[in-house]
Amino acid sequence: MQHLSLNNFIDYSSFDDSINLDEFISKKNDNPITLTKLFALLRTWNHTVHKNFTKLVFLTLENEININEYDIITGMSLLHFTCKFGAKQLGHEKEAVQVMNLLIEKGINLSAPCLWVQMNCLHYCAFFDCPSVCELLLKQSKVLSLLNETCASFKNESPLHLACTALSQSTAQVLVQAGANKQILDDEQRTPADCIPKTNTKEQQEIADALRVLLQDQACTQQQSLLIDSMISNSDNHITTQFQIDERVQLANNKTGTIKYFGNVPFGVNRWYVMASNSVEDDQISKSMDSGVHSITFHIGDKVYCHNHLAIVRFIGRTAFADGIWIGIEFVSRPLGKNDGSVNGQVYFQCKQNHGLFIRPNRLTLTKK
Repeated sequence: MQHLSLNNFIDYSSFDDSINLDEFISKKNDNPITLTKLFALLRTWNHTVHKNFTKLVFLTLENEININEYDIITGMSLLHFTCKFGAKQLGHEKEAVQVMNLLIEKGINLSAPCLWVQMNCLHYCAFFDCPSVCELLLKQSKVLSLLNETCASFKNESPLHLACTALSQSTAQVLVQAGANKQILDDEQRTPADCIPKTNTKEQQEIADALRVLLQDQACTQQQSLLIDSMISNSDNHITTQFQIDERVQLANNKTGTIKYFGNVPFGVNRWYVMASNSVEDDQISKSMDSGVHSITFHIGDKVYCHNHLAIVRFIGRTAFADGIWIGIEFVSRPLGKNDGSVNGQVYFQCKQNHGLFIRPNRLTLTKK
C-alpha cells in the first residue's frame, strides 16, 4: 500500500470559489498538475472544484502517475473522490460516470477501501447517494463481490445500511436491484430498514416511507405485526406474526379487539389489519407488514436456532436501545453473544457474559418440539 509523503503536501486551504482555476494553476507544460496538487485541491471540495473536477482529473491522468495512490490526509484515492463527486445533490452524475469509466479503463483498484475509515466504493456511493456511479460500479465483478461487505468504522454496516441511514433512496434502489441482502445485521443487530432515521420534514418522511416499501420482502413479513406503534398479541398473550379473521387480539396498552379485515387499503402502502374494538372507543386500524407466510410464535423458554447455534428465548418485547420488538436469547454452549442480558445499564434478562444477544424475530428459527 502506497501513499504520498507528507513532505509533498501542498496547502490549498486558501483556494475558494472566487479564484479562477485556470489562473491559479500554471500552464500544464510549465507546471504539471500532479496527483499531490490534485488531492490538495480536492480536499477543499467547493463549487469551483466540483465544476472543474473532470478537467482536473483528466489533466492529471495525462502524466505518469500511480492511479491507486492515496491522499494521506483524507485516506481517499481517486476512486473514492469520484464516487463522492457522483452525488445526486451536486448535479454532476454524468461527468462522474465519465471519470469513473476512465479510471476503470486505466486499471484503478475497485476494491480498495479508504485508509482511515475502511469505506469501499459502494459505501461512499450509499453515503453520498450516487446512484449512477453505483450502477456503473456494480457492473464490475470485483465490485459486485463487495455488495454486502460491511464497514468496521460504521458498526459493520453494509452499503444498504448506510443508504438507509443517509436516506439515499436512489442508491438503495440500485443496491437492492443488484441483490443486496435486506436482512443483513450490523453490530447492533439492526437490518437496513432499522437504520431509517426519524424524519423532520415531509420530504424526508416520503423518502423514509419509500425505503421501507423497497426493503419489504418475504423475510420481512415474518416480523411481528404492528398496531399504531404498538405490539398486538393473540388471546394467549403470545407474540405472533400473523392473525386470522375473527381472532381476538390485545394491544400493548391492554386494549382488546377482534380482527375483522386484512388487506390493501386506499390510504396507505402495504397491507393493514382492521380491528373492531371490544370497548366503546373508536375502532382501531393497525398497520402490518405484507403477509403471506406461515405464523411464527415465540414464548419465553423456547429453544431456537440463531445462525445455526442453539439458544433459549429469555426476553420478548420493546427495549430502550432501539425501536420495535426484540427477542433476547441466551446461547447454550458458547459465548456467541454480545452481552449478559443488559444493554446500556438496563437489565432485560440475566445470563453469562457474552452469552446474551438481542435479535429481531425474523432472524430466529424455532426448534422442533
